[in-house]
Amino acid sequence: IHPDQKRLVTKAEDFLEIQAGGCTLPCGTTLACGHKCKSICHVIDQKHINY
Repeated sequence: IHPDQKRLVTKAEDFLEIQAGGCTLPCGTTLACGHKCKSICHVIDQKHINY
């Protein structure tokens, strides 16, 4: 979704600092109702079917 967002993970503990795939940008996808998704970028339910 945001390919320019990369996180360097060098040790297991680094995974504790990344959320939902590592991107910290807002999702911002326009939903069927016309509102924007307020979640942080997410890899689960990218099509917002279960939003």
